[in-house]
Amino acid sequence: DVQVDLLVQATQADARNVILTAPRLTLFNGQRAWIAVAKAETYISNLVPVTGDNSGAFQPVPGVVYQGFVLDVEAVISADRRYVTMTVQFGLNENVDFTTIPITGAAGGGGDGFGRSQTFEGFIQLPELEGTQIATTVSVPDKGTALLGGQRKVAEFEVEVGVPVLSKVPWLNRLFTNRASEKTELTTLLLVRPEIIIQQENEAILFPGLEDQIGTGSYLGY
Repeated sequence: DVQVDLLVQATQADARNVILTAPRLTLFNGQRAWIAVAKAETYISNLVPVTGDNSGAFQPVPGVVYQGFVLDVEAVISADRRYVTMTVQFGLNENVDFTTIPITGAAGGGGDGFGRSQTFEGFIQLPELEGTQIATTVSVPDKGTALLGGQRKVAEFEVEVGVPVLSKVPWLNRLFTNRASEKTELTTLLLVRPEIIIQQENEAILFPGLEDQIGTGSYLGY
């Protein structure tokens, strides 16, 4: 059906997917703090052979790989309380997959060495993952935002399918040709936004009049 083909060719799709991870850390001036949000996946990292008389087996040794992110921050406030110098270490692991490798072992025969040997099998797993790591030191104004780093990946391809000969004829090729194109873009950004919290100022905002009450109470107590 020509009308259906034209409708399919004229259809456009736009998909957008945004994943935002916004961890928060509160720390004292000059202190170092970190936060980790990750999923632990266990795998078989090694095998230990265990043998006996005419028998054997493998004892698995588990390992752990983490899928998620780790944010490590050390912050120092300037003397005028306008800037924050931060030493940031960020790590991101995602798309964890495992490759299975078979392992074969053998145990000698029993008795006087005339028994038949026995074979036993096991497997180990090699983790594969995509990782991003950033380590830097920056100075950012209070309540300002700084881009520490990131990455942009773009994949684009185009496919054209048509009827032989007719797809090459001008004007007619629109009726006998189907074109499809796709563009995939992945952007990873790491942004930081420090905010200096002064305890006395926040107490005055959250508890108005508290300082006057405490001062009056202390005076009356003496």
